[in-house]
Amino acid sequence: MGNKIVDIKGNAVVARGPEDVVASTGQTADIQQAAAMGANAMRMLFTLDSANGMTPAGFDSLLAAAVSHHMLVWVSLYTWDSTNNHVIASALGGGNFYSLTAPAGLTCSSSAPAGCYLTVWSRQWLKDLMNKYASNVIVDAMQEFIGPSDASSESARVTWATAAKANVQFFRSQGITNPLEIMANFQGRDLYGIVEYGNSIRAVDTVKVGSDPQTMFGWQAYWGTSDGYYPAYQGALLLNQSGGVVTGPQAIHQFASAQAFPIEIGIDNYGGDTNLDYKDEIDQAATDNMSWLWWSWKNGSVECPVSGSTCQSYVTTSQNGFKGAKPLSN
Repeated sequence: MGNKIVDIKGNAVVARGPEDVVASTGQTADIQQAAAMGANAMRMLFTLDSANGMTPAGFDSLLAAAVSHHMLVWVSLYTWDSTNNHVIASALGGGNFYSLTAPAGLTCSSSAPAGCYLTVWSRQWLKDLMNKYASNVIVDAMQEFIGPSDASSESARVTWATAAKANVQFFRSQGITNPLEIMANFQGRDLYGIVEYGNSIRAVDTVKVGSDPQTMFGWQAYWGTSDGYYPAYQGALLLNQSGGVVTGPQAIHQFASAQAFPIEIGIDNYGGDTNLDYKDEIDQAATDNMSWLWWSWKNGSVECPVSGSTCQSYVTTSQNGFKGAKPLSN
């Protein structure tokens, strides 16, 4: 509702948690660990590959573990197993992921994977799972989109927005009524695209609460000071001028939190960044009551190349980190 995520009792939920690739039911222990740290949310990237032997019941058990802790869960789909040609587990519907028959008007290939994901989302077991946990699940309806043209161009943003609208309409045509998340253009990093096209994308959503379409956005705020591209290039677009720099915290405060719809912020410590980059972003997100999810949360060896131990400690124990999260209403 408005620019907040609201639970079933009408309480605003500020999500803080990990993003985690789930390939085994044994990872319920990871969920328990994150919940014990105070996390009230997570993004589950469900692996479809047959090498993992996952089943609908396996995914159900992972979601059930999170729901038992009143967590808000973003559900994504993921395939990685090129060694076995991206074969989907038979229990999940089978098939070669990049050879699936895409919905009408779309193609499915390694260069155009969006249609492949939509094909999987049309499978009944997955729709049933989303319905079963509807009060806790937001569906990742876009993956991390990269269009066929220069991802930083305006034409790419138009392509992204057009695809986003088609995806929202597809999910609703399948009877999926969960809130949807559209990841920003350019692997989630194009905040300007959300600002420019967000309202028009949401306008096609037929599922509403009051006047609020149930589509939100995800933005990866990987705007470390060591990488001037996003602060400078995106900054100039957001400021509507030929020059100007917008830091990650400024982008969160001045643009992301100011929209009329929710934006979930992805935060990470990329190579060359220091703990100050993600810390400042987390602190600003907390100040603005913005939801954020952390990609690298377990230890210093996972995408925390400069300040891994500091990364883990701050994200999991600070009041602005997991420790400050509040669970969904029971």
